[in-house]
Amino acid sequence: MEAVLAGFALGLGSGVSPGPLLALAIATTLRYGLRSGITVAMAPLVTDTLIIALSVTVVSQLPATAIAGLSLIGAVVIAWFAIENARAARVADVADLRRGPSTQTEITRSNRLAGLIRSPLLQAAAVNLLNPAPWLFWISAGAPILIGFASGSITIAAGFLIAFYIAIVGSKALLVIALAAGRHRLNNRGYRIILAGVAVMLAVIAIALAVTGIQALLS
Repeated sequence: MEAVLAGFALGLGSGVSPGPLLALAIATTLRYGLRSGITVAMAPLVTDTLIIALSVTVVSQLPATAIAGLSLIGAVVIAWFAIENARAARVADVADLRRGPSTQTEITRSNRLAGLIRSPLLQAAAVNLLNPAPWLFWISAGAPILIGFASGSITIAAGFLIAFYIAIVGSKALLVIALAAGRHRLNNRGYRIILAGVAVMLAVIAIALAVTGIQALLS
């Protein structure tokens, strides 16, 4: 249950937080329809699998002390994500999410490769793979957490990953569906409550990860 809750919280945090992939999913929905938007929302199934595999491969080769140190760095990274969500919860405006064309322009300017790709899924994959945030998260926090769960049981680690994928893809898809359905389906208050709740969950995980890292270093 601990692994499932951790995976769900981290996936939800990545799914609802304002960022390039969520912006692309919304922009694609507004320009090409709900089906294309949901396709973009599913990009983590492709990109995060590669990022996770590479991150776990690298981190698993490190000594236990280094992994404990990464856990402390990961705690800082997750705490930063929590702070960003808390800040967004104070000022988040659903109207900003609906500005698809301008958002798409910004994404294309910052990512020329994504701008050249016509497939929504491949474009989303390019945006996510070239975004440093997922790499930073999985190397510093996600991989140590996953390795820790795997040391107990492969089933526990699988539960963490399944919960993560369901949350990150499901939350993006639900936001896209809500925005496509109309303004009455998602308002500022609802979106800010979601972000605030995510901030609290991430803060709890950051504290737990810091405690685990300190205990590992002292043992």
